[in-house]
Amino acid sequence: MIAICAAMDRELAALRRRLRSDGRAGERAGAGGYPVWRGLLAGRPVLLCRTGLGRRADSAARALLDEHEPWLLVSAGLAGALDPDYRRGDLVLCESVAANDDAGGRRAVVHSDRELLDRAVAEAARAAVPVRIGRALTVDDVVATAEEKSELRRSTGADIVEMESYWLGRLAREKGLPFLVARAVLDDAGDELPDVPGLVRPDGSLNAVRALARPGALPALLRLALAERRALANLSRFLTAFAGALEMPPVGKPA
Repeated sequence: MIAICAAMDRELAALRRRLRSDGRAGERAGAGGYPVWRGLLAGRPVLLCRTGLGRRADSAARALLDEHEPWLLVSAGLAGALDPDYRRGDLVLCESVAANDDAGGRRAVVHSDRELLDRAVAEAARAAVPVRIGRALTVDDVVATAEEKSELRRSTGADIVEMESYWLGRLAREKGLPFLVARAVLDDAGDELPDVPGLVRPDGSLNAVRALARPGALPALLRLALAERRALANLSRFLTAFAGALEMPPVGKPA
C-alpha cells in the first residue's frame, strides 16, 4: 500500500476524487485523529493522509504507520520556488530535503529513494507533466516575500521551500521505508504571497472567511487560486501515473 501525505485539504482533493473503492467497509479511516482516505488509485491500494501544517506531519504519519502498513511514503503538495528558473505548475521531484532539526540550528538532510526517483521522473515524462529534479528546504513558517526566498536560495542552495517533507522523510528513514518527495510549484521565486493570517488552519483545512476580512488581498488570492489549480492538476496527474506504474515494492537506495 502506498501512503501519500499532504498538509492541506485542497492538496488531496483531486486525488480523493480519483480514488475508487477497494471493497473494504468505510473508505475513510482516521489515524490518531488525522483524516485518512483509503482506496484504489490507478488500480493500486493507496492511503491519503491530511497531516496538517509543518511539524504536525510527523505525528500524523506516525499515527498512520501505527494503524496501517504502507510500504512507501510519499510527501506531496505545493511548494514555493526559490530557484528563479522554476515556474508555477512545475513538478519538483526532490533528491534531498534539508531542515533545521533542533534548537541549535543544526542542518539535517534526508533523501528520496534513488530507484523511486528515477521511476518517478520517467512516469512524469510519460504523463506529460513538466518535471524538475531539485532540492527542498523544510521550514516552520510560510516564506511569503521575494526577498525571503532570495535569501534562502543564497544561504541554502535549495530549489523549493515547503513545510513538511523533512519530517516525513526522517520518519521514513527511521522505519526503513522508501520515501519520495513530489511537490508542485505554487509561487515563483519573485512572487509575493498575500498576507491573510489564518487562511489555512493548522490542521490543513481552509478558513475562507479569513479572506473576506482582507478584501484588498482578494485579487492576489484569485491569481493564486488559478496557479494552484494548475499546480495541483499536474501533481495529481503525476501521482496517478506513478501509482499505476508500481507493480511491487521496489528496493532502492537514497538519491
